[in-house]
Amino acid sequence: MDASFLSCALMLLILRNITLSSSKTVIFNSSSDENALLAFKNGITSDPYSVLSSNWSANTSICSWNGVSCSLKHHRVTALNLSGYELVGTIAPHLGNLTFLQYFDISSNNFTGSIPSQLSNLRRLKEINVGSNKLTGEIPPWLGALSQLQHIHLDNNSFSGRIPLSLFNLSRLVTLNMAYNLLDGNVSELQIADFASLETLTIATNHLSGQLPADICSGISPKLRRLDLGENQLSGEIPADIYKCRELEKLYLYSNQLSGKIPIEIGNLSMLTRVALFSNHLEGNIPSTIFNISSLEYLDLSRNRLCGSISTFYNSPKLEQLYLNRNNFTGGIPKEIGYLTSLKNLALSDNHLTGNIPKQLGNLSSLIQLDLAFNKLAGELPEEIGNLAYLEIFGAPFNDFLNGSIPSSIFNISTLKILGLQQNQFSGSLPPTMGLSLVNLEQLYLFYNRLSGEIPSSITNASKLTMLELNRNSFTGSIPDFGNLRLLQALRLWENNLTGAGEESPTQELRFLSSLTNCRDLEHLEISDNPLMNGILPASVGNLSTYLVNFEASNCSIRGVIPSEIGNLNSLQSLDLSENQLTEFIPTAMGELKQLVQLYLYDNQLQGYIPSDLCQMSSLVELDLGDNMLSGSVPECLGDIKSLRNVSLASNNLNSTLPSKFLNLDDLIMLDLSSNNFSGQLPDQIGKLRAINELNMSYNNFSGHIPNTISSCKSLVSLSLSNNKLNESIPQSLGELKGLMTLDLSNNHLSGTIPESLAMLDLQYFNVSYNQLKGEIPDTGSFKNFTAKSFLNNSALCGATRFQVSPCGKSTPKSVSRIILIYIVPPFIAVMILAAGILVLIRRRGRKNPPPSTEIPSEWVDKALQENEISEIVAPGLLSREDRNFSSNLQSVSSIFDLAMNCLAFSPDDRTNMIQAVAALQKIKAKVKY
Repeated sequence: MDASFLSCALMLLILRNITLSSSKTVIFNSSSDENALLAFKNGITSDPYSVLSSNWSANTSICSWNGVSCSLKHHRVTALNLSGYELVGTIAPHLGNLTFLQYFDISSNNFTGSIPSQLSNLRRLKEINVGSNKLTGEIPPWLGALSQLQHIHLDNNSFSGRIPLSLFNLSRLVTLNMAYNLLDGNVSELQIADFASLETLTIATNHLSGQLPADICSGISPKLRRLDLGENQLSGEIPADIYKCRELEKLYLYSNQLSGKIPIEIGNLSMLTRVALFSNHLEGNIPSTIFNISSLEYLDLSRNRLCGSISTFYNSPKLEQLYLNRNNFTGGIPKEIGYLTSLKNLALSDNHLTGNIPKQLGNLSSLIQLDLAFNKLAGELPEEIGNLAYLEIFGAPFNDFLNGSIPSSIFNISTLKILGLQQNQFSGSLPPTMGLSLVNLEQLYLFYNRLSGEIPSSITNASKLTMLELNRNSFTGSIPDFGNLRLLQALRLWENNLTGAGEESPTQELRFLSSLTNCRDLEHLEISDNPLMNGILPASVGNLSTYLVNFEASNCSIRGVIPSEIGNLNSLQSLDLSENQLTEFIPTAMGELKQLVQLYLYDNQLQGYIPSDLCQMSSLVELDLGDNMLSGSVPECLGDIKSLRNVSLASNNLNSTLPSKFLNLDDLIMLDLSSNNFSGQLPDQIGKLRAINELNMSYNNFSGHIPNTISSCKSLVSLSLSNNKLNESIPQSLGELKGLMTLDLSNNHLSGTIPESLAMLDLQYFNVSYNQLKGEIPDTGSFKNFTAKSFLNNSALCGATRFQVSPCGKSTPKSVSRIILIYIVPPFIAVMILAAGILVLIRRRGRKNPPPSTEIPSEWVDKALQENEISEIVAPGLLSREDRNFSSNLQSVSSIFDLAMNCLAFSPDDRTNMIQAVAALQKIKAKVKY
């Protein structure tokens, strides 16, 4: 009995030890999983939904933790799914201890770093999904050793480098998604054909290059249903072998550099539902076989070089989306397109389609989007389009030849959200009730047509309108009150014949502007070129939307003053009130428009000073105040607006000198100060305007010389300094302005010669008329194209006959007279006086009675200095034949004249010197004496 008892006790002890031992093993393995998960939790730096912080606790079983699944038998972690919780952190290497893990999903979070190599221990892993994170580094090659893997999702990260070839050893792999990374390498190196079970291959949006393997579908899994290599850098042709992927349902090769024709074999893929080949260089016709695929639902061949006519459609009853836009298709839209009754989206824009729009489009009862823009379609819009009860977007703009009235049925499509018929030849008026049915209309574009009549007030019932563009038509009547269009963002009515202030308005204010104050999202208000508007800007203009970016109201016959309230529009970037009849002063409140980029107030009747408050517009790029009656000086502080590029203050009454700070505007491109009263000298600092393209300072009172430093304005294309008081010579340095095409220096006091360096420029216009220039006009380079009009009233210029100046090297009549007066007359007179003196002495000696006077008459000298009066130096009657000494007198005078001519010889060698002249005269005297 004792033995029996001892035996039982021993057996119980052994059983207890076995039980304890077994219990210790289970606790140990569960603890290792718990430790791994807690280490993972510690690597999380942000848990916005408290998924881990509120639930993952050592006080509870790990199998109850969020995202954790365990096996029933061993209580080991088999699945970890934390997708979409916006977790931030890194992947803990301790997860490699979850050796029973089969499913790992941390997609759609913000994990960073790389995938730890310790995860290579997860030999049971069937699915890994780390997509949509911020992981980096290379794709781990050890993934190819996890032979149980069926699904790999590495998409939407920043993985780089090449795709490990080891992945192609995974014979059980069904899904491989590596899209939206930075992977590179040649696609032909990938052993795609080795996948035996693959159904989905997605490597889109990477940097893969090379040509698709010709045998891409020869050895690959016959189960392949999705092939996505879009948005890479693939080249070459689409292999004809593609037809061997017989179960292919989705083919995406978009946004590559594929060329050649679409293989006709693609029509043998009878299970295809979606084909995306857009944004390549494909050419030729669309294979007709592609429309024999009865299962086809989506076809996008847009943005290629496909040509020919659009194929007819008979056997694609399931086709819902067809995109053929941005190609080179010609011919008409086939009537058979009406058979595609399942079609929802049809895009044929940006081709060369001609002919009429077929009325059979009205049979596409499921159509939601219809885009026919940028073709050459003609004729009228078919009334049947109004039958498309689900149509949301209809566009046929920029065809140029569509005409007739817009069918009223189109305005009855209540589902319509966007209607674009701009830039055609539509005419007639809009239906008065057009706005009653357009309850969902958001955008209406009818500009660049020939529409007339009034803008229907019913349009204000389309309360969802955000964009309304009716510009460039012939609309008349007053502008409706658009205050009910509270979502309106853009209103463009420019270039019509609309009026603003109704006759019933006692203040003549533009009342419709006040109604727009209800449109709190308005960003663009453009009403320019409505010359019949004829009203006054209301003060309420300052209550327009605070989001208003541009307000354009030029050429609208707007009268009165600019309301100071306009300064409230602090988001305004462009303000154009030019070509109106605005009077009085520029309001100082305009300085509050600190975001303003463009300010156009030219061609008005504004008076007074330019307010210095404008200097607060620190973002101003273009300023045009020309053609007003502004006076005083230009505020120096305008030169502090470094953003200025174009400035025009032309045709005012501004005075003072050139504002010195303007010369600090290094990026100024255009400066026009013409037709004012500026004075003073052009400063040397003008050379600082290194970016200046056009400089016009004509019709002012600038004086002094043209600075040589202007040659530093290397970007100058047009320079006009005409009608000033500039003097001295034209700088040679102007020839360094290689881009100069227009140069006008006319009506100044410039002297000197025309620099030869100017002939080397590509001048298209040149004018130096009405100056005091001299010398030869260049006749080379661009000067060959100029005429006499460029050189008028410069009397000392010479050159080619077409310039209507004297030839160079030949004296003109005036220049001959000048030479005679300067170089010949004085010595000739001296000789004549000497000769006359001698003759007087002769006569005195030969007479008994002395002559009445022994002096040489002074009037001879005075008379001799007058043109054509030199002969009068000899006294009248001196050589009279009645004189008894006539013969001797004649011989003496003849000898003296011969001597005078020898004294005046041009060559020094031939000229008689003074000693010889005195000796000769002594001989003549001796002969006369004796």
